[in-house]
Amino acid sequence: MARNFDGINDKILYGDSDSFSPFVASTNSMSVWQKNTMTGVQGEFFGKTASGAWEYQLEQIGSNVFRSEWLTVAGSQHLGITGATASNTGVWLNCSDVGTHGTKLEIFIDGSSEGSDTTAGADMGNTTTVLSVGARVDGGLAFAGDLAECALWDIALPTSHISALARGANPLFVSGIKPVFYSPVWGNESPELEYIGTTDGTLTDTTKSTSHPPVEMIENYL
Repeated sequence: MARNFDGINDKILYGDSDSFSPFVASTNSMSVWQKNTMTGVQGEFFGKTASGAWEYQLEQIGSNVFRSEWLTVAGSQHLGITGATASNTGVWLNCSDVGTHGTKLEIFIDGSSEGSDTTAGADMGNTTTVLSVGARVDGGLAFAGDLAECALWDIALPTSHISALARGANPLFVSGIKPVFYSPVWGNESPELEYIGTTDGTLTDTTKSTSHPPVEMIENYL
C-alpha cells in the first residue's frame, strides 16, 4: 500500500542526518512515486525544507507540474527546474531528479526527461532540518494524494537507472549502490520504516492508501 495525505496537516518526519545532505559540493539523485488530483495547489512530495533552513524539495507547483529545487539555507534557488507534463493525473507517476552541485539539475517523470537547469545561484548549505514526506517540516506546502517509495542517493544515477525506477525497480537494488535513504511508505507501520539508517518516519495523521505503485517488493530480491 502507501500513505494518503489530506493536503491540510498530514506529513511524515524522518529526522536529520549528514547523509541526507549529499547535495553540498557533491552529486545526488532522488525518486518518489506520487498519485494526486490537486489543481492549482502547490504541495511537497519529499524534501528537507523549513523556513530559514532550506535544502531541497520535490514538489508539484500551482500549474500542476513537477518541480525540483536545490536551495540556499535562506531559501533562494541554487538550481531548479520545472517540468511541462501534468503531474496531477490521478495515477501513479515516478518523479525523479539527478544533479551535480553547482553544475546541473535534471528532472524526470516516468523515466522521461522534463528538462534541466545548468545556471547555479548562491551556494547550498547543510542544515539540521529533518527530512519530510507530504509537507514541509512546519506543515507548509501540504500535499494531497498518495506517496510511496521515497529514495535518496549520493550519486548521480545514469538515465538507464532512472528508467529502471520508472519501470518498477526497487530503489535498494537499482544502482548497485544502496541509497542513503529509502522508505517504501507501505502504510502498514507506525513509524514508517526507513531501511538504510535509524530514522524511521514519525506520522502526523495520514491514512493507509488503497494501492501501492508498481514497484518490486524487497522480498523479490531475498
